[in-house]
Amino acid sequence: MAGHRVKRMIKILGAALFLTALLTLVLPTRIAALSTDNLHQATTLPAPTGLTATATNQSIVLQWTAVAGATNYSIYRGTAAGGEGTTPYFVGVTSTTFTNTKIVNGTMYYYQVAAVDASGSGNRSDEAHAGV
Repeated sequence: MAGHRVKRMIKILGAALFLTALLTLVLPTRIAALSTDNLHQATTLPAPTGLTATATNQSIVLQWTAVAGATNYSIYRGTAAGGEGTTPYFVGVTSTTFTNTKIVNGTMYYYQVAAVDASGSGNRSDEAHAGV
């Protein structure tokens, strides 16, 4: 019976040694490849430029210059300078114009825009403001 236990322990230790050797040889190479892949994707989109906010009849129209590589844009809005917060007010805007119709007369609104691609959201634009 003791001989059976010894043989079983040898098999277990052999399997553990094999897995250790495999991980030692393969894992560092795979980690290096993943790190290199992430470096290519980690570029941050620049901030959109030329953001303007124009008050019209019961709405505020935003316009900005397109960012190369952007698939869409996120709009940030606040009611105080610098108060746009961290959560976008509107996401998935596919053009460089956005009309905000959810406004209250007599309120000043402050906006920033960020370009978005598969890697995530880029830097935010300078702030623009308007009120109706």
